[in-house]
Amino acid sequence: IIIIFFESLSAYFIEDPEIREHNLTPNIDEFIQQSLYFDRILNAITPTLQGQIAALSSSLHLYRSTMDENKWSGFEDVKDQFNDREAPIVTVYPMLSTILKDQSYTSTHIQGGAGGFGNTERFFRLMGGYDHFYSASSKQVAPNRQLPLGVWGASDIDTFGLATQWLLKDQQTPVLLAVSSIDIHHPYHTESKKDGIDNDLLNCVYSSDVGFGVFCDYFKQSPYKDNTIVVLTADHPIFPTADYLQLRKKQPSYYDYIPLAIYSPFHPRLMGIRDHTIGTNLDIPPTLLELIGQNSKNAFLGLSLLSERKRYPHYVGRINLEKRFNGNAVQWHDDDQA
Repeated sequence: IIIIFFESLSAYFIEDPEIREHNLTPNIDEFIQQSLYFDRILNAITPTLQGQIAALSSSLHLYRSTMDENKWSGFEDVKDQFNDREAPIVTVYPMLSTILKDQSYTSTHIQGGAGGFGNTERFFRLMGGYDHFYSASSKQVAPNRQLPLGVWGASDIDTFGLATQWLLKDQQTPVLLAVSSIDIHHPYHTESKKDGIDNDLLNCVYSSDVGFGVFCDYFKQSPYKDNTIVVLTADHPIFPTADYLQLRKKQPSYYDYIPLAIYSPFHPRLMGIRDHTIGTNLDIPPTLLELIGQNSKNAFLGLSLLSERKRYPHYVGRINLEKRFNGNAVQWHDDDQA
């Protein structure tokens, strides 16, 4: 199972007619056409790490090191709920990696950003039990880098190139591989530009698709195409930056539609279908487990998009956190997770 997280890839960049005229995402478009595509999926939380955790564990996680610690003053019970520096882990999240480990899966995470940012590597290794973690700061990445490091890390061309090289090692056990891109991130600078496009943000979208094309070119010719499920999604929609607001001409929020496409060689009847079921990225883990026929005890907040979600269309898988806001702190405890 390969799960690809595109940084800030709002469905807007794939669906909007005016954007599509620029043909910025030919590789993503081709992948969607050959997959089961859900076109009404919202993000349940933001920013990047929380969005990835939602999609990998069907849980809403408040990771302390990504927050402004000053905002937690006066709420020590919340502040120390998950102290990623000193305190033991309190809440156990049902990560796909830990569930699949019982089925002999190994787990690997590859990302363009530095592993130390937000203690991302620490989270994946401690909470998810990941066997391998590679990032822009990993020594294995630097020798094969084609483009210089950007503000946030390695280019998507290099990140997807690393994922391809890792797959070429002929993995002997079932694998769960997560790949996280970085190109579509403010300040929107990229080495790859599309002819005739002078908009920095749109060029970043194009650059990310070019990087994905490196993976696609290999995957389509590899043995993995016949035995691997590939999920394409985003960590969250693009933030309402000035560049984006100027482009879209309206005020989007931090919550918006994101793409979700699932390619499965085991389910040919579902491939090429566009599904309008309303859901969130919390629904990804239960959907994947249903696809592979894995029945596991879990504390998922989401529902499978293939069955339960369709029976409960008005419950979109979101926990209304607004009711839990108290000043600048969010109270989220083990009882809530249970």
